[in-house]
Amino acid sequence: VILTKFATEECSAKYEANRHMLQGFDEKTQICYGDKTKSKDTCQACGWIGVPGIYTRVSHYLPWIESIVWPN
Repeated sequence: VILTKFATEECSAKYEANRHMLQGFDEKTQICYGDKTKSKDTCQACGWIGVPGIYTRVSHYLPWIESIVWPN
C-alpha cells in the first residue's frame, strides 16, 4: 500500500485533543499518512477518504529500543 504523508497542520486539524488522544496529534512522536482521494490505510478495508492514519514515529523511540535490545 502506498500512502501519502499529510502536513502537520492537516493532522492536527483532523486529530484535535479529545478523551482518546489527550494531546491530539503529536508531530514529535507520531507520523500521519493516508490518501486524500481513496479509502486507504495499512490494513485491508480500513481507512477513510481524506482522513489520515496516525502511526508511531519509531525514530523517536530508537534510543530507548536500542537500550533494551543491546543493554551494554
